[in-house]
Amino acid sequence: MLQELELLSEWISRINSQGGIVTNDEAWEVIGAAAPAFLPDYCLVSWDGIKAALFEPVASVGDQIRLRLLTPTVADMKTAIIRNAQYINKKQGDKA
Repeated sequence: MLQELELLSEWISRINSQGGIVTNDEAWEVIGAAAPAFLPDYCLVSWDGIKAALFEPVASVGDQIRLRLLTPTVADMKTAIIRNAQYINKKQGDKA
């Protein structure tokens, strides 16, 4: 877990140094590393929901979408991911 947090911290620093803008592919890399670092294996998630909580679309260059990071720290990212998972799991529990 410590390695994942260090990697996320490095990515966030790099993204912030680029004005907070990433490509769609880079956003999915961050999400793929961040979500498992903060969530238990059995937790239901909405990957698109996590993406919406962490990034907002700002431009389209050719066929590549540019996104702005909304969570400028690892702590902010963790909070956004956990809130999304809590929402999804509550919603699933309400259906049962």
